[in-house]
Amino acid sequence: GTIPVETANLSGQSQIIIGLKGNSPRVKMEIEDAWGNKQAAYLEGIEPDVEKIWAVPTAYFKNIDFTKTRFIMFIIEGENISGQLIVRSVQDAHAMLDRTTKDGLAAAAIAGAFWGYHRKPDDLDILGLANRIRSAALEVFVPASQMPKNTVAKFRHLTKNIFNARLSVYSDIEHLKNIIKNPGRSIVMTVDLTEDDISSLRGIEGLGRIRFMNFERVDAASMESRELENYLAEMISVLLVARIIERKDAEDRSSPIYRMLACMLEKYLSPTNDMDSYILNIADDNVSPITRLRYIITTILRALPIAVYKTIHPAVSVLWSA
Repeated sequence: GTIPVETANLSGQSQIIIGLKGNSPRVKMEIEDAWGNKQAAYLEGIEPDVEKIWAVPTAYFKNIDFTKTRFIMFIIEGENISGQLIVRSVQDAHAMLDRTTKDGLAAAAIAGAFWGYHRKPDDLDILGLANRIRSAALEVFVPASQMPKNTVAKFRHLTKNIFNARLSVYSDIEHLKNIIKNPGRSIVMTVDLTEDDISSLRGIEGLGRIRFMNFERVDAASMESRELENYLAEMISVLLVARIIERKDAEDRSSPIYRMLACMLEKYLSPTNDMDSYILNIADDNVSPITRLRYIITTILRALPIAVYKTIHPAVSVLWSA
C-alpha cells in the first residue's frame, strides 16, 4: 500500500519562531506542504556566535496549506560553502517574544530581519535603479508629522546629493496645493488619508500625474536617532522607487524595480492585500486619480514597531550607498 506522508498542522500558528546561529549571514527558509507546494523566505543578519530569534509570519506563505505542513528547510545558497548552521525551534513563543523585546535582545531580529519572500534585487540592479532615480529629478513630499524638524536639513541634503531629488515637508493636505509644481515627477507620502482629504486634493492641478502612498502614522518623535534615520531612509526609498516604476515593470514580477518595491513593502502591506494589485495601482496612471486615492485608503501601509528600525533594510542600505 501507499506509505502515508507525515505532516504537521501549523494552521493555528500566526508565526514560526526559530533561533538561528551560523557562519552564513543569509539563509533561505523553505516550507513545503503535503501537496508539493513550496514557498521560501529569506532570513538575514545571522551571526556565528550569537543566536538570534526570528518570528516569521505564516501569513507570508500564501501558497502553503499549513494544515498539512511537510517540511521546513533551511538552505544556505551558493557554491563551495563550509561552516555550520544551528537551528532551534523556540518553545513558549509568546514568553520568548516578551522576554527578548523587554530586554532589547534581538528585538531588531524579531521585528525586522525577516525580509519575506520577495528577494531583493542584486546589488548591481539596485545601483542601476539609483541611476534611474537620479535621471528622473523627482520631487518627494513628506508630512511634517513623520519628519521631525531636526532631520529636515540633513535629509534634504542627502536626497539631493544621492538621488538628485527634491525633498519637501508639508504641514497638511491644503499645503500641497501650493507647493506641488511638477505633478509628473511628484510623489506624496500621506498619513491616515481620509475621504475629506481626497476632496481637498481634487483642487490640485495635474492630480492624475501625482503619485501617492498612504501610511499609518508613526510616532517619529519618540524614535532614537539611529531608528529615526533608518525609518526616514526607508520611507524615502519606497517613495522614490514607487515614483519611477512604470506599468510594464509593475506587470513583470521578475523586474528589478518590482522586486525592489515588493521586498521593501511586504512588511507594511497587510497579508490580506495583494502585492501585484497594490504595485499596479501605483504604476497605472490611466486609472482615475480619485479611484487610486480611495484604493490606498483601503490598503493603508501599516505602522511597525519602532524596534524594526534598529537595523536598516539590506536593499535600502545598498540604494543609499549608490
